[in-house]
Amino acid sequence: MIYCDNLKAENSFIQKIAAECNAVFRYPEFLHKIQEQANQKGSFSIFQKNSYDVQVLQKTAQRYQGLASVKIDYSPQTGIYTALSFVFTDVIAVLCVLLISITMLHLEKEKGLLSYIYVMPSGRIRTAIAKLIAMLISSGAVVLLLYGINFIFCQFFYGLGDLSRSVQSVPALMRCPWPISLGTYILYYFVSKWTALFVVAACIMTVTLYARSISHAVTGTAALLGINYVMRAFTSATGKRNIFRYCNLIGALNTNERLGEYRMLYWFGKPISMESVINYGLLVAFATTVIFYVVRFSNASVLLRLQKQIRVSWFVRQHWNTTLFQVEWKKLLQMNGAVIFLLVYFLLQGYRAFTIHGNLSIEEHYCQHYMTQAEGPANKKTYDKIKQMGDEFTPLVVATKQWKTGKITNSEYKNILNGFSNLRERLTYYQDVIGRFQMIVEYQEERPRAEIVYETGYNKLFDLQDQADLQELLSAALITIMCFSGYFSMEKQSGMEKLLEAMPRGREDTVRYKLLCTNIICTIMTIVSIAPRTIMVLRDYGLGRPFAPVYSLSAYQYMPELPIVAVIMLMFAARWFSLRFIAGMTLLLSQKIGNPLATLFLALLLFCLSPALALLGLTNAKWISLYPIFHAAAMCTEFGGFFLVLILLVCTAIYIWGCNTYLYCSFGQQD
Repeated sequence: MIYCDNLKAENSFIQKIAAECNAVFRYPEFLHKIQEQANQKGSFSIFQKNSYDVQVLQKTAQRYQGLASVKIDYSPQTGIYTALSFVFTDVIAVLCVLLISITMLHLEKEKGLLSYIYVMPSGRIRTAIAKLIAMLISSGAVVLLLYGINFIFCQFFYGLGDLSRSVQSVPALMRCPWPISLGTYILYYFVSKWTALFVVAACIMTVTLYARSISHAVTGTAALLGINYVMRAFTSATGKRNIFRYCNLIGALNTNERLGEYRMLYWFGKPISMESVINYGLLVAFATTVIFYVVRFSNASVLLRLQKQIRVSWFVRQHWNTTLFQVEWKKLLQMNGAVIFLLVYFLLQGYRAFTIHGNLSIEEHYCQHYMTQAEGPANKKTYDKIKQMGDEFTPLVVATKQWKTGKITNSEYKNILNGFSNLRERLTYYQDVIGRFQMIVEYQEERPRAEIVYETGYNKLFDLQDQADLQELLSAALITIMCFSGYFSMEKQSGMEKLLEAMPRGREDTVRYKLLCTNIICTIMTIVSIAPRTIMVLRDYGLGRPFAPVYSLSAYQYMPELPIVAVIMLMFAARWFSLRFIAGMTLLLSQKIGNPLATLFLALLLFCLSPALALLGLTNAKWISLYPIFHAAAMCTEFGGFFLVLILLVCTAIYIWGCNTYLYCSFGQQD
């Protein structure tokens, strides 16, 4: 091996490099095809010269004209494109500007500093503009810091290559319509990110200024970005409404799509470039946001008094005959904004449940057909069933006997086999069933209760190919942190922590019901996190013989004599403990720090950074996260893996108990 540790990885790497080389090698052909399509459609009489399709082709050809002289100097794109397309950095950047916005606006409003600002000589309008300028500088610093770290990281681990080569030398950016170097493209990239992030920050500042509390500001920001994400995710890229897919905040943050390709969008029967749409959209969004922001800031004193009246009237209307559990449940879902995050997560998981499908090839259909018929213990009844299944291969058996005894010639035998090509292919999978039965009989002394089980469904459910658990861990951890980051800090910020000391039930019961709500949410999220995969497996593969010993599955030869359903329960428990671990640590940070944004930022670094790095190619980073516990069902396939998982679960349970104890001691008793 030259580049990788094993032949499979080596082959995958070489194929990837070959595909990239082939893409940039065909760049002149790509340019020629654009010009050729524009000339052909423009000359055909069936196409009107002013039709939308012809205008798209003509404008595209005109935009790419003059790029034939661009020199292609290929270098592997992994390093540079990873630095340019790290989505997790966008999330961190948005959280940073949200934290800055809350610090500049909401904390001043809670501490009463806005009243002093209004009577200062500079006045309200100048103060509002000064805060916008401060956010402009801050967002630029965030972009330079976060995205600069991406480039430094990728330069250290992968290498960025020669930055003086043309941007078209990067296969993923080959459609860029500008004859510029890669270094110039990176400069444009930083400026575009800065512009888009500043507009997002201005929107967040407006939401924060209108919000009554920090949790409402976070929830409003999530709702704003969620609406933009829905616009992008559920709008076709080729339909007549494709303008809405790109003219939103999420599309503006996707800088490579904005700069790295040229696309025409539909605008009332006429084509308009995607770059122009995003630029105009950012300009309109910024102007609208500034108007609402300045109006709100200049009239804040009136609105603050009105807000206090609304709070008093809302407080008077509340019913007192409610339980403490209902109060804490409402705090979590409504005041802390968890209902928004959970709803988004449920919608995404529901979408996945209806869109993901198993890859049932013809071979897999054959395997499923024979294995499901032969499922059962290795006894005479199963043997007779397998023997009966083999009756369909009688023509092949007879032809083979006749050929061996010389009754038919080689050519006649080949003609017979060619006539039964489909049957020959199915014979391979029938022989696998026979081999599986013989192996179970051979090892019957060591595994006396082993059965024939169709394994593909269980392999998919337990993610033995390591394709889904890491992504599910990242998304579930993100939602869990968002739900619980302000659950305890809200009591400190509102002053309720001291008032709870005088209540009959005190702070200890408050902590107890907060933890009960946490357990319920973690249970719901565990079920929802595994639901799409379970639905897909039950629909496409099936889960036969769930009470058969788990060592009936070929990957679980080292497991003790437990039913397969016990491994399913272990997988569910491991996921619950993983999410409860994240929730417990987030609650602890929320109580200790007392600031929801700082808690959110720190928890994301602790639990989301490592999975994100692993998804980007730094695969070993997943082992310093909760992935070994979340991936417990697949970990049991290794020698001693089952006992390692049990040890990890016990350690996790002890840690959760320690977090609960800390919360009772720090919140349930007087300082």
